[in-house]
Amino acid sequence: MREKLTMLIAEDNERDRTRFRKIYEGEYHVLIAADGCEALNILHNKDVDIMILALDMPCGEGEKVLRQMRTNERWKNIPVIVKTLEYKTAQAKQLGMGADDCLVVSEDIEEVKSSVEHVVKHCVNEPKVFRYSEMSLLIIDDDALAVEFTKLHIKRLGMRYQVADSTELALQMLADAAEAGSPYDMCLINGQMHQTDSAAVANQIRERYDQNRLLISCVCRDGGRKQELMQSGADYILEWPISQEKLYRLMTTVQRDLEQTNR
Repeated sequence: MREKLTMLIAEDNERDRTRFRKIYEGEYHVLIAADGCEALNILHNKDVDIMILALDMPCGEGEKVLRQMRTNERWKNIPVIVKTLEYKTAQAKQLGMGADDCLVVSEDIEEVKSSVEHVVKHCVNEPKVFRYSEMSLLIIDDDALAVEFTKLHIKRLGMRYQVADSTELALQMLADAAEAGSPYDMCLINGQMHQTDSAAVANQIRERYDQNRLLISCVCRDGGRKQELMQSGADYILEWPISQEKLYRLMTTVQRDLEQTNR
């Protein structure tokens, strides 16, 4: 029989702490933190498998905890479900802070249960690092902040990556990699770059380099551009904001497609 997983609940609201403890104490080893400092102390001293984190704790403590977790080698792969106010939900996702799921403050406990089950299934029970560790990715994006958030998610999948902030650099890096005998497996292109036509980039890459093998995915904020980007050579569309779950689903599809191609 499998040993229980350990869940850390970091919540400054006493009512919610009590409610979550009652729900999960039979299924998990439940650890409770009433503030950010206590949460970090527990992380230092205990092995945690999954975390429910109140993002809106006083003085930005929830955000501080999440940022520290995603830059710490020991904690960066711990799945985190962020609990936040409705008006901050979109912000939390768009900032790409590294949460695996984001819940609006709600009385609907079934929503919380569903989120926990989903994250445990995909982030705990199905290891993600090993499947993609041999793949190499070229990120093409001229938005430095967006690149940092994208890199955070890619690192957690264990993939190798490099970054190009212009069309010229991207094409040169692709050429150099091909000449060295170690071509990239995929390009991940920001579909709304500030100074570059993303569709044109996808089209140039498709025409010039490794048409039969190189895969292209475009990150798209505007649903209306999907068809244009696909016609320009993109194999996949990844909708913005990027999340760990979206990237995981994309790479699972890529893995399946590569296996079918290589049969």
